[in-house]
Amino acid sequence: MAISNQPVQAQAWTAVGTDLDGYIYSLCVYKDDLYAGGNFKEADGKPASFVARWNGRHWSDVGGGMNGTVRVLCVYKGELYAGGEFTTAGNTIANHIAKWNGKNWIALDSGLNAGVFALTTFKGELYIGGAFNTAGDKEINHLAKWNGKSWSNVGTGFNVDVGALGVFDSALYVGPGFTALKGEPTNKIAKWNGTQWDSVGEKMHACVNKFIVYNKELYAAGRFDMQYQDVLKDYFIVKWDSNDWKPAGIGINNLVLSMAVWNNTLYAGGVFTYRSNMDAGYIASWNGSGWVPVGKSINNFVLALCIYKGELYAGGSFTSPKGSANYIAKWSVGKSNKKSPKAYSTGGL
Repeated sequence: MAISNQPVQAQAWTAVGTDLDGYIYSLCVYKDDLYAGGNFKEADGKPASFVARWNGRHWSDVGGGMNGTVRVLCVYKGELYAGGEFTTAGNTIANHIAKWNGKNWIALDSGLNAGVFALTTFKGELYIGGAFNTAGDKEINHLAKWNGKSWSNVGTGFNVDVGALGVFDSALYVGPGFTALKGEPTNKIAKWNGTQWDSVGEKMHACVNKFIVYNKELYAAGRFDMQYQDVLKDYFIVKWDSNDWKPAGIGINNLVLSMAVWNNTLYAGGVFTYRSNMDAGYIASWNGSGWVPVGKSINNFVLALCIYKGELYAGGSFTSPKGSANYIAKWSVGKSNKKSPKAYSTGGL
């Protein structure tokens, strides 16, 4: 399970338009366009406040954008939802969450009172995780659900920030985030079947940034204080087979912040650099048995990954993969007849 020195393919990372001017935390496909959320103000040299749309040729503004950082994007009932640290979307007051119907930004009631880090859909409802303790006029702690009209609790909620949400084996998985825990893994992952909570794995404490399903197993990215084969140590990406958590190979030496699946391959991006003597870092692919670098090394953190029109897009804090692009780049990974599985993301730290 060691990391190979050979890149996945001979292609190189290339620019996406003339770039954005700030970090990208989330990428999401909606109505045949790629949407990016982050803390940028311009795209292709034109105003695009914290959210922008890429149609495969150029970037454009999305309804006037937001007044603060967009951390996460998700599609629910044919509309694009954005969560983060903003209080307006377009000309609308929208506290930390808003939806885009293709023409206008729309608020969700009176919104939330603090930041949103995670969004996903489960059993026909939108689930929201973050730092908040009110949703609309209700006391709702860190995890809420939205049915398209109103807010409601999910059980009794959480006493720490929710950093990641994912769906696996007919259950919603919830991971504690980095913000409240200050990067120290002290809480466990939990799952919700629609009526009750259960803990997931008794031998692991976690801070979670992302979940994704790959090869019928749930992968979690973040930091995990886990006992495996009678050894207690930190891991940065682990997998759950419905019975137990296990490390996903070896060689990842720091935080994984983003994941995506394409052509039966898992791609992971983050803070990691593998080993200090390797000319590769921040992004790698996993074929089920080992990690492989993806092209030449990107020069800083990868915070978001997404498949769009047969290519892998990476967003983050990098300013140039070998001098070719700023904050976002793309990599050709070939065509597939299969749809990419959902990628549940907080979009970075």
